[in-house]
Amino acid sequence: MSKYSFDNQNPENIVIHDGAAAVHMHHMLKNGDDTNCNFIAMISLPVGSSIGLHRHKDIDEEIYVIVDGQGEMQEGEKTFAVKPGDVIINAPGEQHSLCNTGDVALKLVALDVAVTNCLHNSS
Repeated sequence: MSKYSFDNQNPENIVIHDGAAAVHMHHMLKNGDDTNCNFIAMISLPVGSSIGLHRHKDIDEEIYVIVDGQGEMQEGEKTFAVKPGDVIINAPGEQHSLCNTGDVALKLVALDVAVTNCLHNSS
């Protein structure tokens, strides 16, 4: 077993995928650091900021776990509200973005996972 803490990480202030403004990202683990995940990160989107529209390779999916705040998620052609407790699975190759629409920071944990047996492909 390995234990890590986001509290021990210094956040990067970066614009992600041409989003509306910089966000605060704590990268916990990256591929090869005791995990098969490509990365695990805590992300805080200040009011009015966003993660821009993007897609990942067909061999990985990105999972968002909303911890605090409110936002609007675009996934493919769908747009929907997100709130604490929501879990969004961005399928391999699917375009997605996330925007903070609330009046406090939108906080989430993002996990990017390699897909070895793609359940999203019906062929």
